[in-house]
Amino acid sequence: MKNKKNNQSIVIKEIYEKHKKELTGINTDKGTQIVTYEEKNKKNMKKEVLGFTAGNFDLLHPGYIITFEEAKRHCDNFIVFLQKDPSKHRKSKYKPVIPLYDRYKALMAIKYIDAVYIYQTEKELYNLIKFWEPDIRILGEDYIGDNGKHKPFTGDDLPPKVIYTSRSHDWSTTKLKDLITKQTLKQNPDINKK
Repeated sequence: MKNKKNNQSIVIKEIYEKHKKELTGINTDKGTQIVTYEEKNKKNMKKEVLGFTAGNFDLLHPGYIITFEEAKRHCDNFIVFLQKDPSKHRKSKYKPVIPLYDRYKALMAIKYIDAVYIYQTEKELYNLIKFWEPDIRILGEDYIGDNGKHKPFTGDDLPPKVIYTSRSHDWSTTKLKDLITKQTLKQNPDINKK
């Protein structure tokens, strides 16, 4: 078991090393939590129910806050795995407009979130889930398929219980970006001529 933990810690350190340039400016305590604090923190968090969600959380909107609040009701400690740029792997996703460091800071300021960890690839996300061994995973109800079974997602073969949160708030980052674009074009019809 000790060897497994050492290997997982090495994976977390490798993820941190790979992404630390984008995290320039995060204070030492927060930045090093990925490298050193997580072992101590993991032991403390595992005494209680640990939950997580993952995403790029580009433009924070009311739907996210509703989701985070609901997530915190199901766990004692709630972790967010923050993806750098989903557009690199999924063409249907927009490239984030808010820099990684600012998204990190914004998420850490939300009282329902206990920690934020960075990843880029689905393999990195999978390794984070394996390392933290969370009790629950928070997903939007859009991951429930038409047949009542879940749609595939990274780590769906791992043990965390999935809790689906309602999307009745009708917010999404894509929708928000589309609304901003439409409003900008409506108010500034000559914007494309500049």
